[in-house]
Amino acid sequence: MSQNTFNFGLLVITLYLFSCSTLKQQSNQVKLSEQASYLIQAVPDELVGRISLQKLQVTEQDNQHEFLLQTELAEDSIQMVGFSLSGIELFQLTWRQNDEVVVSKSIAMSDIPAQQLLAYYQLSNWPLIDIKNGLIGIDILLSNGNSTKREFFESGSLSFSVTQNNHITQLIHHLDNYQITIETLD
Repeated sequence: MSQNTFNFGLLVITLYLFSCSTLKQQSNQVKLSEQASYLIQAVPDELVGRISLQKLQVTEQDNQHEFLLQTELAEDSIQMVGFSLSGIELFQLTWRQNDEVVVSKSIAMSDIPAQQLLAYYQLSNWPLIDIKNGLIGIDILLSNGNSTKREFFESGSLSFSVTQNNHITQLIHHLDNYQITIETLD
């Protein structure tokens, strides 16, 4: 093997290792927009022990991405792991009550930060009273009293909405022009 081939191989391996290194981002307050954020809330008693596997489809204008999300809810913690459809781990997220959200990234995701996925998960599934405790700079309303559609307003303007229909949840972000369709697989 020539020295140039060896050096090129070493460079490729080094770049691969750096791209898969673990980066930690810590924060308990998740930014939803420039003016709005959400404080991660404790797991409600009725959701403790829930484990779910979901397929997420993120649509932005002409771009569409799909991945899997496994979520485990314990009494004092939340674990999320994102996977590509081929099974490659994209990220791990851990939150412990009275602690910060810690995201370990295996592969950089350009779509939506994992912390926002956790916030959206709670905004879709937590009881309204719990959600209201965590909202900063944004308000929630049930659409025409419909408990399956939640609308989030910033300064009187619709920011995003979440609609649940059986095992399908759809989040439409009106300000950032993207949509997430979530299909619960188990």
